[in-house]
Order: sequence, then C-alpha cells, then structure tokens
Amino acid sequence: MTALRLTPPQKRAVEAAERTVFVSAGAGSGKTSVLVERYLRLVLDREASPREVAAVTFTRKAAGELRQRIRLRLLEGGYREAAEEIDQAPIGTIHSLCARILRAQGLVRGLQPDFRVLDESGSAILLDAAFQEAWERVVSTAGPEEMEILARHGDMLREAVPAAFGALRGLGQRLPALHLPPPGDLDGARSALEAVLEHLDQRVACCALTSKTSEQNYQKACLCRKWLSSCQPSPSSILDAAKLVPHMRGNEAKQLFTDVKEALLEMCRALGERYAAVVGVVAERLVRELGTVYMQLKAERNALDFADLEIEALEALVRAEGEVESLHLLVDEFQDTNELQCRLLDLLRPLTLMSVGDYFQSIYGFRNADCEVFRARRDALWGDEEPPRTLPEEWVSSSRSARYVSLSTSFRASEGLLAVINRMFGSGAFFGEQYEPLAPWPTRKVDKEYATAVCDPVAELHIVGRSVDGSGGAPNEEDELVRQITEPVMVAERVRRLINQEGWSARHIAVLLRKIVNAHQYVAELEARGVDTYLVGGRGYFSKEEIADLTALLTLLVDPHADMSLVIVLRSPMVGLTDDGLAHLGFVRRRGRWPSLWAALEGEVHASSNHSGLLAPVDLHKVRRLMEAVADLSRRVGSPGLSGLIDAAAQALDHDLLSLAAVQGKRRYANVRKLMRLAESFEEVEGPDLAAFLRYVSRRGSLDDREGEATVLAEEEDVVRIMTVHQAKGLEFPVVVYAGLGELPGGSSPALVVGADGTAGLRISLRGKFSALGGRVSLGPYNELTEVALARGREEEARISYVAATRAQERLILVGSRHRRMSRLTERPLLWFGAAAGLSEEDIMSGSFRGERLPDLGLEITSHEDVELDGAVSPAHAGDTAAPESLFGDPKRLAPPVFPQPSHSPPQITSVSFSALALYERCPQRYFLERVLGLSTPLSIEQIRSDELDPADHSGGDGVGAVKRGLVVHKMLELADLSGPMPSPATFAALYHQAESTLGVELAKGEQERCVNLVSAFWRSPLALLDLQTARRELSFAFGVDGVVVSGVMDLVVATAEEMLIVDYKTNRLPDGDPSSVVPHYVKQAALYALAGLKKGAQVVSVDFLFLELPEKPVRITYTRDDIARLEGWLSEPLRGLIAGEFPKKGAHCRLCPHFVICGGGKEEKE
Repeated sequence: MTALRLTPPQKRAVEAAERTVFVSAGAGSGKTSVLVERYLRLVLDREASPREVAAVTFTRKAAGELRQRIRLRLLEGGYREAAEEIDQAPIGTIHSLCARILRAQGLVRGLQPDFRVLDESGSAILLDAAFQEAWERVVSTAGPEEMEILARHGDMLREAVPAAFGALRGLGQRLPALHLPPPGDLDGARSALEAVLEHLDQRVACCALTSKTSEQNYQKACLCRKWLSSCQPSPSSILDAAKLVPHMRGNEAKQLFTDVKEALLEMCRALGERYAAVVGVVAERLVRELGTVYMQLKAERNALDFADLEIEALEALVRAEGEVESLHLLVDEFQDTNELQCRLLDLLRPLTLMSVGDYFQSIYGFRNADCEVFRARRDALWGDEEPPRTLPEEWVSSSRSARYVSLSTSFRASEGLLAVINRMFGSGAFFGEQYEPLAPWPTRKVDKEYATAVCDPVAELHIVGRSVDGSGGAPNEEDELVRQITEPVMVAERVRRLINQEGWSARHIAVLLRKIVNAHQYVAELEARGVDTYLVGGRGYFSKEEIADLTALLTLLVDPHADMSLVIVLRSPMVGLTDDGLAHLGFVRRRGRWPSLWAALEGEVHASSNHSGLLAPVDLHKVRRLMEAVADLSRRVGSPGLSGLIDAAAQALDHDLLSLAAVQGKRRYANVRKLMRLAESFEEVEGPDLAAFLRYVSRRGSLDDREGEATVLAEEEDVVRIMTVHQAKGLEFPVVVYAGLGELPGGSSPALVVGADGTAGLRISLRGKFSALGGRVSLGPYNELTEVALARGREEEARISYVAATRAQERLILVGSRHRRMSRLTERPLLWFGAAAGLSEEDIMSGSFRGERLPDLGLEITSHEDVELDGAVSPAHAGDTAAPESLFGDPKRLAPPVFPQPSHSPPQITSVSFSALALYERCPQRYFLERVLGLSTPLSIEQIRSDELDPADHSGGDGVGAVKRGLVVHKMLELADLSGPMPSPATFAALYHQAESTLGVELAKGEQERCVNLVSAFWRSPLALLDLQTARRELSFAFGVDGVVVSGVMDLVVATAEEMLIVDYKTNRLPDGDPSSVVPHYVKQAALYALAGLKKGAQVVSVDFLFLELPEKPVRITYTRDDIARLEGWLSEPLRGLIAGEFPKKGAHCRLCPHFVICGGGKEEKE
C-alpha cells in the first residue's frame, strides 16, 4: 500500500499507541485522512477485524464517504478480504451504532430485535399525528378555563409544546414531563401596592403637588385603587393597568411615584404569573399526553426514533455492566456530540478511542449538540498533570495512556487568506486567545483551472449603507426592505465582475447566507445580470406550483367535491381550462344550484351529450379527460403503493412532461419525485392512507414550510451556488461570498424555554401595549433561560462565521448592510468583522471607506453609500430592482420625467367605489395613474402604514401581513354564525383555514392565533347580544350622485322597518387602547355608509365601528334623513374634481409612493 503523505502531527495521531487520542483538527487540516489511516493502522498493524473497529460520524453521507475511502485504500494495498468486510463494519452515525447495540441485546421494552428506526421524516409524521390526538384528548376533557386558554393561545401551544417535547427528549427523558414552577405571591404583591398607595396619600396630604405630571400621576393612583379592587389574573386586567403606570418626568414625580410604579408593575407581574400558570398547566398536560400517544404509536409500529435509540442504548449498556463487545472506536465531528452521547460512548469501554473535532466548527446547537462537551473532555485529559502551554502544542500523559494532537495546517486556503482569517478570528471580536491559528501548507499550489484568475485582494469587506433620517427612532419596514434589496444588488454586481472581469467561472463561486429566507432575492439579482445560479435546498417546498397542482389533483381522488382543489387543477397546465370555460362552469353551478363544482361539471358533461351544454368543445374535451383520469386513479386509492399512485397521477394528465418542459424543469420534476419519496416514508409509518398523507402535507405547509426543494445539481455545472452556511459545512469553494452580515442572528425566543437541566420557563405575549412590561408576562426562570440561550447563540453565531470564512480557498468576500437606525449593533456579525479589522462602530456607520487596504494584510474595505431607491419598493417587486449606479460610482442623478398633464377630454367617470374616492382624496394624480391609466401597483409602504386604506382594514406596524390578516378576519366573520354562541377552537381553526383558502392568501406562522383572537372578540361585544338571525353580511350598495354611481360593501347590516345599523369591523391596533384617536379617519366612511342606508329609506342610520382589539366599546355615529343634503354635498366635492378630470399631485407621502419616480412628487414634499 502506498504510504499517504502526512504532516508530522497527522502521522503522530495515526501511529499513537495511547488508549485515548484526542485530536483538535482545524478547518481544512485533513482530519478525514487521519481517520482513514488510523482505521487502516488498527486493522492492518494491530490485526483488528473491521467488525471490531467502529467509526462514528455525524451524517450518513459522511459515513458513506469514510467507508468508501477505507475500502479503496484497502483494495489499493491488495487487502481484498478486509475490503469486503468493510460493508459489515460498524461505520455510521451515533444512531446506527445505538441500533446495533440494541439488536445485539435482544428484546428492548417489548420491541422485537427487528424494530424499525424512524428517520427524521418518519418521526415527524408520527409526532404530528400524536400531537393531533393529544390535542383532541385535552380539548375533549377541558373545562371552560382551559378551553379559553386553548382558543386564545392555540397557535403558541401548537408550536411551543412539540419543541419543548423535543428538547426534553434530547435530555434523555423517555416520557417527557414539563415542570413549570408555581406562580409568585399574588396576595403579597397586592398588599405591597395597597401599602404604597396609602403611604402616597399621606405624603400628598402633607404637601401640595407642584407639577402637572404629579397631578396626573396622582389621578392614576386614585384609579389604581379601583383597579386593584377588581383586577383578575387575566390579560385584559393587566392591560388595563398599562394606563395607570405613572410617568417619571421631573424630580417630584420620581420622588413620589417611583415606589408606586414599581409596586404596580410587580402586581401586574404577579397577575401575569398566575395567568401563565394556568396556561402552563395546559402546556404540561399537552406534553404529557403527547408523550403517551407518541409512545403508543411507536409501539404499534415496532419502531424507535433517534432519541429512543440513544435512551434505550444507554440503558442497555448500563444493564450489561460492561459485558459488551470489545471495539476500537473512532469518533468524527466530536464537537457536535452532547453529554448523553458521550456517556453512551464511555459505557462501550472501547479498547482505544480517537476523538476528532474542532470546537470552532460546532454549529448544530439546534440539534442538541453541546460544544462545551468537547472542551470538557479535552481538559479532562490533563487530569492532575500540567496542561500544554498553548493548545497547538502536542501533549502526552505521563502514564502514556492519553495523547492530545493539534492539526493546524490547512491544505485548503492560501497563505494570504489564512492570514486574514487568523487576524479576524483571533481578535477579541470573535475568539481571542482561545483561537487556534491555522498554518499554510508550504507546498500548496493554486488549481490550474483558475490559476490565471485575479486573487487580489484575497479578502474584501463591503459595507452597504443608506443615509436615512438622522432624527433617530426605531428601524422601520422601509429600512428593512431597503436592506433586503441593496445587499443582493451589491452581491450580484460583485459576482458579475468576478466572472466577466476577473477570470472566475460561476462554478468557482459560492454565496453563503446565514438565513435562506431572502435567498430568492440573490437568485433574482444574479440572474438579471446573466449569471446562472443554483439555490441549494431553499424553502417553501410544499407551496411550489408543481406540488400544489399535484396535491390538488390527489385531493380530488379523495374528495372530488373539494372546490378549491378542483379550481386549481382546472386552471393548471394539466387541464388548462379557458377563462370562458371557468366562467361558464360557475354560471352552470349557480343556475343549477349544484352543491359543488364537481357536481356542476358532471351535469355539464351530461348536458353536452344532449347538445345543451355551455362549454366549448375544446373545454369539454379537457374536463372529460380530467374526469376519466380521476375515475381511473380513484380505484387505486387505499391500495399499497402511495408513491406509485402519485407517479400515475403525474402521468395521467402529463404533469410530469409539463413540469420538465417548464422553466427549471429538472428541479420541478425532481420536486415531484421528492413528493413520492415523502409518500414512501409516510406509508412505512401510516400505511397507504392518501387522505392522511394529504392532511400531513397540508399541515407541514401551513405551519412553517421550511422544507427545501429537491437537489438536481451536478458537481461540474457552471453555476453560482447559493446556500446556507450549514449546507456548506464540509465543502470548499475557490471564492466564497458571505452575505447578510448586517442581519440580527437567530430569531425570536420561543414562548416555552427548556434549560439544560430540564427547568422550564413560559412567556405569554400581551395583545396590547404595555411597554413597561415589555408587552409580556412570564412564569419561572424564563428570562434567565433566555439569556443563557442568547449567550450560547451569540457564541454559535461566531462559529458559524468561522465556518463560512473557512470554506474559501482563494478569496473571501464579506458583505453586510447598515443604516443609522440599526439597533442591537453589537449582536450583528458586520460589527464583529469590522471590529476584527480594527474599525470602530463610528467607522462602520460613517461609510467613509473607498477600497482601503489594511496594512500588511490582504483585506480591502469598501463602503457603498447613499443607496437611494426612488419610491417605496414592494416586497413583491423587490427582486426586480435594478442595480443602483450609486453603489459603484457617483453619476449625477437623473431628474424624474415631467409628468404629462392630460390635454384631451377628461376621462368618463360613471362609477366610483369608496376605496377609489379615498385614493383620489389622498392624491388625485396617483388616482389618475392607477385608476385611469391602469398602472399596476403592489402594496406600497405607504399603504402598509396608512390607517386610511379601509376596505382591506389592517393594523399597521407589521406590513403586508397586517393587510392579509385584516382580510382573513373579515372573511372569518363573514363565514361564522354570528347569531349563535362563540364557536369552539376547532370551528375557529376551520374558519381560519377556509378564509385563507377562499382568499387565496397564506399568513405567516403564528397568525392563526391572532386572527382567532380578533374574531372571537365579536362575541365579547354588545353587538353579539342583538338578534342577528336576519342580519346581512358583506352587503353591497350603490346609489347615484351627480350622475356618478357610488358603490361599496358593508360588513354587517341589521335593518328594521325604520332604522338601520351598519357595523364595520376594524382590526387596527389602538394607541393607548383609545378608539377616539383613530375614529376621525373613518368619519367619511361612516357618512358614505349612512347615505347608502338613508337612500334605501331608513329614517335613522347608525354606523358602529367595532374595534376588535377593544370590542366592549364600539364607536357609534348616527345620522337621520335631515343629514342627506349635507352628506351629498360632502360627496359632491371630490366627485366634481373627478368629473372635471382634475388630477393634481398633493405632495404628501410622495417619497413612499410607488409612482414617486414617474411624477417626481418628492420636490413638493421637501419644500
């Protein structure tokens, strides 16, 4: 066998005679070669059988590659018999080793030795089914208080409980139990507040209040007594106290009211803890029921999941008391293990143990990896002996039983790039003195394939900036939107120059992102510049067009009367029904009063045989083909072979061929094949239940569609790879662009946090404004556990940055954006890299760098300033934004074109809606652009923020999602039975999904709970007490004024012989819980509705604005017939301008208008 060239440290690790060998292997240092050669040394020199040498890797892919390399080396040396044994050798993941142990031990808690192992997909399917059953069990036995908790916090519990369950399982709990501590002393908090208020009275009686703030605070204190006498442990009581918190302006206020404020907040916290404890009881019960059901389902299937393998193997080894098969053990990626797994490895009592890993590459905390185990095991080597002076030094115990080896020579990166990496990550901004520097391989050569490409500078830091209003304030949606646009533009332009001007091929470049959520923006910008790309994985698999179409067809096999699925299939390329055909079908259904579209379809096909049908021959042929395919495929439903059924469905209407022929056809078709694999996994667990599979797919898509697309990329394809850092782990690329450094790492903290010792804390968000409490209450050590998790997350983010940087071989390009309103600066990697390069926070925010090199280091820093994107860019069109020239130069800005004033006859206005009138009043010129010229306009930032856009009522402050939420809430109220009692949680859930489906929108995760809370508020309003049996919902109106028809839709109308009550739902958030501050925005809307009612003959019309955040206090405006002339006069004023064709620009909100560039409205606004 040809000896492999090894560095001296590699060779010492391979040849070590000590029982324990601990190898710290830096990035690109050849650790896999060490593992392979160590394995060969054990088999060939120590004459161990391959069956006696176990190698544990992190993934099955890595295990397969390790096995193949060992086999090839054995064959190369002529050891054919040993090479053949490699297939049976225990080389695999920790879980495959556990399964091997359990099968060797025989029966395991009632399971047969031939038990099945559930992979991540299989366990997710079973866990999902278990949670549904656990939820139903809890609901079926819940009392009124628990039912209210389930309705109010359903979405939170559905997300938090499975996550907490998984965390507890990861700690080694076979049947997880959630234990939340009891609430604090409510009576004590009440007594303390009463005492403080009494003391305040005594102080005020002695001296007069001298400031207005103190007087107002004392009035609040008086109201606080009343609140204290009736407050309950409920969110509404706590939010009521928000108005009573005293202000601390002035010395007098601080002296008198600081104690009052603290005591009041403590009382609110005690109320919150008491309420959270009730929620916690429901959560504890859900965890308990979930564990019971999940265990039952696994036992029925003779199956174990990965957590079971670890738990049961650990117990089996404890029972064996050391009587286990003697093995030599090699452990790869040791930094990604945890204490439970290490205890299991210890119980194997291996003959020899080699652990290989890199602390700085531990990035899998979300999979229960604990990198501190790596350090603890390393430090345990020293025992009572003197440790090495520096970690790169080699160390051997005096007893010759343990050896520590550091592999620091990088075969991957160039010397210049390693100098930058060592400087960055050895700084205090990252790892400081703990960092182990990487050394270059002296004889390393640049690959011939890109030997002539430009490699100077080896590293770049690009700071993409934007000047914003320096008045301060919190970052807003516009800032975030600009960040999402400008950074992909910057990256795309830099990659284009790498390819067109600097000699690199697309396949040499990888764009690494911390989060995949904005990856499509990078794809769009690169492809707009002619750069071919490949997005690895991505997300949103279940919402892909080819998957949605195919699952809709499969739904028809189970329920052909599912109207939405039928419409999707009819409009898909599989059928391609024309617009006329669909319109005719709708008419046929209404005329014939068919119960479903499918029934109407059958009726139309039957009528066509008598030559009385409405469908054109071409459409008739299409629907007949569909019906024949559904009838044929339906016969296979319920039979084994879900995957085959999906394949047959894809072929029946040429879905497979259509997918291949479409843009990115290979990927589309691969996604279909992936659906078949998912069906195979599902069938292994649940059997060939198509309906259950479709429900599972629907839930996976609706909860949080993080599933990535299928992989179709060949290694040699000349495309730029775009992927997350985690997906790039173990890979290397000549050029790495690491983007998104300006983002805040991680996400929001979960509502239910579990600590490393099993302690738990719970957070309940308040549905209202209470800034003094941070908008939430908590139970148990929630804040402490969250702080620990955030600190660990910060450390892991530093390691993620290290992994990203060490994927590069020749060049590293770092990109991050910043703006002046950025908060939590020190938590953003852009600041870390800047600090490591010697830049201060002021340097980074000033944007004063223009290609400056750091002394004696190949790092170039460039700021790209004043990226002005004229007009508000909607998220829908953000990816289409062209590269701002100001990123790469300072050309003079082009003046906006002169807006042509219409010189022809004014447009004929014959009808107008309320929303059109509101738009005309906001800006007549914008009305002309959109309603007369027909310019398409996505939701702009102005619309997202505006409280004036009514028909799609929204809550402001959270963008397009708020608009969608308003639509869904209105639709749910339209669908609900308002005359009956409050619906059950299950009914609310059904209404939510029906509203989403009907509207064709999809809200973000967590929105269901918010929508249900808003809708359920109707039953807490006085309007729910009215007789609504004959009430009309979504009632259209139209009447004439000055020859123009004015139209609109009213949410709810209750009419009697002479009076009419019109109800308009509002989902707005109310400032300080006071509707009076926003009602003026809706006076004109009320007048228009009232005029419609009065013209229908009502003597009195009352318009109630029902703010669902405060349903107990609807705001009523009443009109009589005496008001008709006044109301018509008000309406005539904007109509006169419309009829005359007057479309001036108002100059208000211009910079946020999507037509800003066209009309140049910003000039008036600035003046």
